[in-house]
Amino acid sequence: MRHRACGIVLNDDTVLLMYRKNPQNQEYYTIPGGGVEDGESVNEAVTREMFEECSLVVKPMKELFVVTREGVDTHHHILCTHISGEPAVHKESPEYLDNLEGSNLHIPQWVPIRVLKNLTLFPTPAKDKLVEYLTTVQG
Repeated sequence: MRHRACGIVLNDDTVLLMYRKNPQNQEYYTIPGGGVEDGESVNEAVTREMFEECSLVVKPMKELFVVTREGVDTHHHILCTHISGEPAVHKESPEYLDNLEGSNLHIPQWVPIRVLKNLTLFPTPAKDKLVEYLTTVQG
C-alpha cells in the first residue's frame, strides 16, 4: 500500500489546490502532495512535496484526516502553516516538465474556500472531508 502526504494550506479565505488538466483533457483539482519515500515520515514528505510541487516552505501542524483507496493508496492530509513562497511548480520537479509539454498541466493556486463545494476535486472523499473541516473552523 502506497502512502501519500497531502498538504492543506490556508491563506485568509483561500486554500491551496493543484489545478490539473490531464492528457485526456479532463479538468479537476487535487490537494497537493505526493508519495512518502522509504525512511521518510509523513511530515517530512509533506514538507518536501509542498516545496517540489508548489514552491512553498511549510510547517506541518497536524494530520486532519486520512483517505484510503482500498488496495491502491492511503492519503494523509496534513494541515500546514505557510512559511514562505508563492504557488508555482518548482522548476526541478517532474510536474514542471509536464507543464512545459502542455498535455498534463499542474498549476498550484489559491482557491476561494467559498467555491470549494462546486469544484471537481479528487479524490471525492478528500473533498468531502476538507469541506467538512473548513465548515467547522470557519463557523
